[in-house]
Amino acid sequence: AGEGLFESLRGAEYPQDHFARGFLAETVEQLVGVRALCEEVACQARGDKECRFVVYPLGEADPERWRKALEG
Repeated sequence: AGEGLFESLRGAEYPQDHFARGFLAETVEQLVGVRALCEEVACQARGDKECRFVVYPLGEADPERWRKALEG
């Protein structure tokens, strides 16, 4: 989760933390040795309380499944 990130300007329609997504995906790739994808599932720029990210192996991307899991 992130709060007060540079990209957190309000009023955006889509998640805006592109740098953070890329950084997190590459960090996981370097640590684990598996290509990774990072999705921003909550974004302050869209009005969410905080920015939240999910990183998972590339090829297992199912954004709807991840959204449902995170929302409970």
